[in-house]
Amino acid sequence: FIRVKVTVSVLGRFHAYELAAQLQRHGVLHRLLTSLPVSAAARFGISPANVRTQLLPEILKRGLARLPGEKTGIWADALAASWYDHWAAGQVENGQDIFVGWSGFSRRALARAKAMGAITIVERHSAHMALQQELLTEEFARHGLRFTPTAASIVERELAEYDEADYLSVPSLY
Repeated sequence: FIRVKVTVSVLGRFHAYELAAQLQRHGVLHRLLTSLPVSAAARFGISPANVRTQLLPEILKRGLARLPGEKTGIWADALAASWYDHWAAGQVENGQDIFVGWSGFSRRALARAKAMGAITIVERHSAHMALQQELLTEEFARHGLRFTPTAASIVERELAEYDEADYLSVPSLY
């Protein structure tokens, strides 16, 4: 009987904690990498021994987003994503079989996991990034609102992740 080791990486939470909790329940969670405190994962029953956290990207994202300026939040998101991905890539270890990284902040970590022989999966929580930008622009215009697009660096990062990953996971029928 072969038991796989799965690492899940997420900036924030999304549905990563539910995924990690189920992987742990089945004995295959190797590690949950996150920007939230260990106590957040513990609320989902995830063992602190399985959690590695880096709070700085989350603090940067939330703190910088409060500064004045129309594009400050976009800049904060891009900086936090890059910082988190750099940290997460350093957490990738030999011996993990599958790496699941959330889109937008997993490019380096995916490349490192793949180089170490892991199967890589990008978890995309919405439509393809290019289509998402198009749909949001159209919907905002339809209601007379101006859409502030996602930072170009994040769009480019996501598209690169799609190319890097072995698989894309979209938990939706859409």
